[in-house]
Amino acid sequence: MSSIVLDLRHAFRTTVKRPVFTTTAVLTLALGIGASMSVYTLARGLHFRAPDGVVDADRLVGISQQKGAKTISEVISYPDYLYYRDHQTVFSGLASHFWYVLADTKRSDQLNAFFVSSNYFSVLGVKPRTGRFFGPESEKDAVVTLSYSFWQRRFDANPNCIGQTLILGGVPFTITGVAAPNFTGALVGWPVDVFVPTMMARLAFPDFSRDTAHLNLLGRLRPGRTVADARAEISVLARQLEQAFPETNHDSGVILYSLQGINPEMWKEFNRLILLLTAAVGCLLLAACVNLAGLVMARNTSREKEISTRLAFGAGRTQIIQHLVVESLLLSLFGGAASLPVAFAGSKVLVSYLSVEIEGIRHSYPVDFDWSAFLVSFFLAVCTGLVFGVVPAVRASRPDLVSALKRQSAASGFRRSWLRTGLLAAQIALSVVAVVGAGLATRSVGTIRWNPSFRPERVAFFRLNARLSGYDAARTTRYLKLVQQRLSSLSQVESLAFVRWEPALWPQTTAVSLPGQAPSRPEDSFQVRFNLVTPGFFETLGIPIVQGRGFEERDFDAGRHSVVINQALAERMWPQQDAVGKILVVGSKPYEVVGIARYQDIQPGGDGHRPFLFRAEFGYSRLLVRLRGEPERLLPSLVSEIVGVDPNVAIAEQLPLSRMLQNQYAPVTLAMVVLSFAGGMTLLLTAIGLYGALAVAVGQRTREIGIRMALGARPISILSLILREWVAVTIFGIAAGVCAARILTDLLSAYLYGVQRNDPLTFAAAMLLLVCVAIGACSLPASRAAQIDPIVALRQE
Repeated sequence: MSSIVLDLRHAFRTTVKRPVFTTTAVLTLALGIGASMSVYTLARGLHFRAPDGVVDADRLVGISQQKGAKTISEVISYPDYLYYRDHQTVFSGLASHFWYVLADTKRSDQLNAFFVSSNYFSVLGVKPRTGRFFGPESEKDAVVTLSYSFWQRRFDANPNCIGQTLILGGVPFTITGVAAPNFTGALVGWPVDVFVPTMMARLAFPDFSRDTAHLNLLGRLRPGRTVADARAEISVLARQLEQAFPETNHDSGVILYSLQGINPEMWKEFNRLILLLTAAVGCLLLAACVNLAGLVMARNTSREKEISTRLAFGAGRTQIIQHLVVESLLLSLFGGAASLPVAFAGSKVLVSYLSVEIEGIRHSYPVDFDWSAFLVSFFLAVCTGLVFGVVPAVRASRPDLVSALKRQSAASGFRRSWLRTGLLAAQIALSVVAVVGAGLATRSVGTIRWNPSFRPERVAFFRLNARLSGYDAARTTRYLKLVQQRLSSLSQVESLAFVRWEPALWPQTTAVSLPGQAPSRPEDSFQVRFNLVTPGFFETLGIPIVQGRGFEERDFDAGRHSVVINQALAERMWPQQDAVGKILVVGSKPYEVVGIARYQDIQPGGDGHRPFLFRAEFGYSRLLVRLRGEPERLLPSLVSEIVGVDPNVAIAEQLPLSRMLQNQYAPVTLAMVVLSFAGGMTLLLTAIGLYGALAVAVGQRTREIGIRMALGARPISILSLILREWVAVTIFGIAAGVCAARILTDLLSAYLYGVQRNDPLTFAAAMLLLVCVAIGACSLPASRAAQIDPIVALRQE
């Protein structure tokens, strides 16, 4: 221990005496470790964070139903829940919950509601902030408990609101209490405004029976019981229900999971994103280690005489290795300490891209630093110190003592280091992988933001949820027509249209065929994505009609069926023919093709040229409005006009269409941001590594260069001599990086829109960028070598 203390003191003095090297090393490690910590913190928050405010979260178990091999959340029916609750023995309490939306009738707002059983709060072990939670005595009553944030926002934190009435979906609810500030429900990431008894779910689902299944379950294990015990018992009960009700419970099982992190149904989506982010920051961290290993080797080269002198005076190789490794560990610990603010800021950036409004819901994923994050940071720092410190230390501890003691730094001559060359090639390869990933993600985001098929600028998007206020189809249609008339009369409105689904999100398909050519089996039918729109849709989004016309009011006449198709569908169904006026069977009904639109659908990994059709249909509540000004400025006046039609209807979403698209594809943007950061930093580290290696090589060959120039060598030949080896290293590294990138870009396929994962243009641009960076990094030391004064070089001893 005494020798380690001495090595620490010496290492500290050494790092202070080399401020440029120390600063470079610490900043390099801070970026690599900090980025890795950000992704770790995000992953931990998504998968291992317990619901806030609950008691003994490690004893809480979530239960969902499983159909075959597929896990589906919120599919346990209420009668099944009662059977599980009354026949289980492993839980001290078994509660039910599911998330839905309700309308705050007086405010025209959409609220996020948890429909929960009367024992929900007791199972979680939470206490109210004020008032009381509803219990079994009021399970069938119209009562509501407010979340703390909603209580502050809606009632200005007034405690006198207890006992008052809150109208939800046209039904008056009595407020019983307010939840604690730190309690936001049992589903991590899902926002909550109000808690409502399960039996009031008839507001959303009139037929709340065995045939309708909407519940997730959660239970608290009894002392001494395990998740395995619970899984075995609940599985037996599930088989009993399957035998008793084969029509509704056929092939149904259950899945049990620790009630921590996001719902299991979302694991696949987020795991793919986390894996991609981990690969990106892992590439950056590995590049930082490789870069520092090269810098440490270059520094150890200048200390060969010092190390040889130590060995000559009796120091053992173990002591030398220990001394050098301690220096590396000290640098890594400094880098680990500097990484904490980087990690904190990075995690906030990552969460900001996930906490966006989608379908009127703003998910919230809290990310907190704790001791586990600090320990992981410390562990990463130690590991990186060992990675970039051990190999150079072992190599430096084996010098040729006689030649090293005789050798002067400037006159020592050039010695090729295959290890250093390999590290540089690895850095270049990592840079290619990172830059290719960043380029592909950037092009994908560009396709989303500047989709050539439509123009989202100056378009406002609204979602009017009349159904939450109890409106039937006829009343909803009358309401939407009044909104259309009122907004169309405004001078700032150019055009508007109602649609079934917002642009770029077409989740459903329909079968199409030519008359008399429908396949005999439904599974053999040709499926095409579609949207249901009203007249003005193509004008509002700026989608050009290349043949025929768009929809008109006459297309809603009784017995008239009209469709507009895109060019891809027209070429598929009627190649080399004019499709306008032809009959297309959609589903089982014939439709007349009245127009052909120049529309390309964006999709992951594809070029977007897939068939698509639009049908004329009224009654859907998503509204697109093209304005003569910026949507941010005009939104308040438009909302005022809509509320003036009927204040009872909730406006679920109100935002510019461009922002809605950005929110919808936030994971793609997040992937671009992280990959661009990793690519830029890896590229910078590669430039530093190439510059440092070449500068060391020029310093070692100063006397040789002087001799060559004294014998008549020209500057251009000196440049060729210096650059020849590094050009080969660069080419080898780029080739290896391209091969690795072609494999690793498979992780990106789900986030690529309008660009293939092996896009040749992106790969070519990445290789050209690496060549330019390599030339820039090598040009300064090489030009310095070509300008060496031979007289000065020959005098160096």
